[in-house]
Amino acid sequence: MTDEQLNDSRDFDGLYVRHSDRARTFVRRFIGKRFEHLNEEIVQSIFQRLRDQPFAPGIAFLPHFYALSLELIAESAHLATDSR
Repeated sequence: MTDEQLNDSRDFDGLYVRHSDRARTFVRRFIGKRFEHLNEEIVQSIFQRLRDQPFAPGIAFLPHFYALSLELIAESAHLATDSR
């Protein structure tokens, strides 16, 4: 299976996690529900760093996605605090 096929197979609730508006929506929903204090700039930064990660196909990518999201959110929050 090619990398492109793997990217296209990353599906959860009908949202494909790939370079698209649907992926951005998925990331915003995932992050927004848990971390409403994050601004759009931080969400975009997190999305940019997540989109090139080698996630497993199907919903198997969720644990890795969740762990990496938390790591990036913590890092972003730390950077936002330092810049104030």
